Amino acid sequence: MAEAMHISSPDLLTCSICLEVLNEPVCIPCGHNYCMFCINKYWETAERFSCPQCREIFPSKPKLSKNITVANIVEELKTSRHGNPTSQMGDELPEAECDLCTWKKLRAVKFCVSCKVYLCGPHIQNHKADGAQRRHKLVRPSRNRQNTMCLKHQKRLDVFCLTDQICVCQQCATTEHKKHVIMDLERARAEKQIQLGIALCQIRLETQDLSMKLKKMQENSDSVQFLAEREMGKCKDSFKELLEATEKTQMKVMDQIKEQKNTNVWKADRLMRQMKEELEEVNKREAKLTQLSEIHNHIQFLQSFPFLHISSQETKDFSITIDDNFSFENLRLEVSSMKERVDELSKWNFRRPTEKAPEAPISNVPSPIPSPRDALLPSPEAPISNVPAPKLSSRDALLPYACSLTLNPNTANKNLYLFKGNREVTCIKMRRTVPAHPARFDNVFQVLCSEGLFGSRFYWEVERCGEGAVIGVTYFGIDRKGKDASCIIGHNDKSWSLFCSDSSCAAYHNDQEVVLNVASSHRIGVYLDWPANCLSFYSISQQTSLLHRFRTNFTGPLYPAFSLYPDSHVRIVQVDSPFC
Repeated sequence: MAEAMHISSPDLLTCSICLEVLNEPVCIPCGHNYCMFCINKYWETAERFSCPQCREIFPSKPKLSKNITVANIVEELKTSRHGNPTSQMGDELPEAECDLCTWKKLRAVKFCVSCKVYLCGPHIQNHKADGAQRRHKLVRPSRNRQNTMCLKHQKRLDVFCLTDQICVCQQCATTEHKKHVIMDLERARAEKQIQLGIALCQIRLETQDLSMKLKKMQENSDSVQFLAEREMGKCKDSFKELLEATEKTQMKVMDQIKEQKNTNVWKADRLMRQMKEELEEVNKREAKLTQLSEIHNHIQFLQSFPFLHISSQETKDFSITIDDNFSFENLRLEVSSMKERVDELSKWNFRRPTEKAPEAPISNVPSPIPSPRDALLPSPEAPISNVPAPKLSSRDALLPYACSLTLNPNTANKNLYLFKGNREVTCIKMRRTVPAHPARFDNVFQVLCSEGLFGSRFYWEVERCGEGAVIGVTYFGIDRKGKDASCIIGHNDKSWSLFCSDSSCAAYHNDQEVVLNVASSHRIGVYLDWPANCLSFYSISQQTSLLHRFRTNFTGPLYPAFSLYPDSHVRIVQVDSPFC
């Protein structure tokens, strides 16, 4: 019980004058407890007998007697904790001593900013009794007095040097820090508090962002595990069905071979029995003829010869043959072919994760499925494809090729802010606090889309406002970490772009500029004909007009890209299309 009381209400065992654990606690008529020495000392210096806490005035000095209950609680705490409660409570209280005490140095309760002195409870009352000192500002004393004093001049640190970012005394401010920016402690604390609040907000945002990413990563991990287990089950069932079908076919083939074998063996046995019987008959005839040939008497030989019937003896036909052609060669070839296919399946190359920066996925807009021969990308020297491009004379002819695009936040410069489902971007002067990413543009106000466009025809529209914007396409391998031409879309051989503002318009590729003497609208349409190696920019308003067209040799997926001027805004328009 005492332990719980100490933890929840430590002031019950603390003297409000010396701020120490009660020593010889006494209770005055109003019910408050004090050290016997502290309350007597307080009344010696006070004008009248009153309670230092509730200010109740007593007509005469109350008779003080030891509060046995509180004293027992203090002793019980000392016994149960096997330590000194005074030291444990003292760790939570200031350690500065009163500067005005001459006999026993009491613990300071307040610090007078004007007088630069520490005051205990009794001396605070004297301080307030003086009319000139009544309005002095009293603050909570520092825990470590040495940290609040100037080591050189032994004066209180009461101002802040903004130049050196340290606290100094007034004498230091007029000597070593004379030409520095000096401000009072409250103002410096207020400014630092604002900075601290901003830092805390940023940390909370980062914590929230990391928590969301962690949650999403956990969901992705659970999804991967679920999909993997489901796929393993499906593969296991497929291979089980394959094995069952193979075993069933094997048993069927074995039964057919056994049946054919039994039939042929039965035929062979029947013929062999007949041949054995015929052989016995032939042997008997041979014996009779041999016996006849051995007769020497001519009359007897001639009389016996007609009864042999040699010429009339019929011989049986044993021309039946056994079918030994099982004709399973084709089956063996099929089984061998199936084995080769199974061997090819065992060599299946699965995609493995790498430590490289993840490239944006290829757009899933329908495109022709190339054959293994056609899948090879053309070399830069290859001639322009002669695939006939559709005739486009109006915006309606472009809409069937419209595709849905989103901005990739991992590539966005820190001055670019994405919103509306990563379909709009604004460039401002304040840099965002975002984690580092190998795909991010560090020094150029640029951002790429997440979708790579390849092998088909694509169309999208962009609305822009502000000082100006650059709209184009690039390979994903464009440089990200510099600020020279290799990083700017349209100023290298990896990108093509169109700069447009309210007053001018120009096309760029490989750092070559083509000034366009046409006025562009706030909506720009971009048409990429990948098979025909053609990139076109249109001004979309009441009428669709062609601004510029690039003809080149594309060698890989192209990613829509945007470069913004400060205070500019770009929005990817959601156009109606059967593909969107």
